Amino acid sequence: MEQYSQAIELIKKGELQEAISHLNKVIAQDDKNVGAFYHRSVARYKMKAFDGAIADINKAIDLQPLNADLFAHRGIILHMQKHSKRALLDFDKAQQLEPDNPYRYSSRAFIKAHIKDVEGAIADYEKAIELDPEDAIAHNNLGIIHEQQGYKDKAQESYDKSNALVGYEGLNPERSDVSDLLDEWKKEKQEQEEHQRKLIQEREALQKIQQENNTENGYWGIVKSVFTNKAVFKEFIDFIKNGFKLPSQNDKS
Repeated sequence: MEQYSQAIELIKKGELQEAISHLNKVIAQDDKNVGAFYHRSVARYKMKAFDGAIADINKAIDLQPLNADLFAHRGIILHMQKHSKRALLDFDKAQQLEPDNPYRYSSRAFIKAHIKDVEGAIADYEKAIELDPEDAIAHNNLGIIHEQQGYKDKAQESYDKSNALVGYEGLNPERSDVSDLLDEWKKEKQEQEEHQRKLIQEREALQKIQQENNTENGYWGIVKSVFTNKAVFKEFIDFIKNGFKLPSQNDKS
């Protein structure tokens, strides 16, 4: 299992090709290792090798057909390949396998909103909130949809609930353009991460991490993370509250 554990750590560090090499050895020894196929799919997905990522997650699903996380992961890959309607089938399956998991509804709602199934997205966000009333992201995203539909009062109600849950009183009216805020946050985050990487990695390893950064930190990656991941959403709000500055690495230690 040492190869497997090392592979997971390498994925976290962004050393994706090396992680895949370790996972290849694990799979050669045990071709029924669901975790190895899943994590190799994750590594390939981060490298934008989507066909390989799909092949691996398909194998993982064949081995463990009742694992909701596997279907959700395949749905993400399909969505990134612009097969959102096919992706929705996987999010449906994940929800069916875990009907009491609020995240299954909020993640599916994100896809439904993308394909303009507004009513379906609203229903899923409302169900997610019913199951987890403290899901700030679901409240926020529901507000976005209401605002797009012209329901400003409903939108503000959802925004107020989201802001209250993360301890934030609202955007500065003079800087209310979320796209600009995302761009500014993305720029500083990239600069901070670049500095940190230079302290940790050199030469070839640095190039690999930069490749992952290009994959994950594009505008779509930032938007998806901010509005689907609670931890990232909280970091984004803290960034705004802190005068559009991220905490220094020393602050995090």
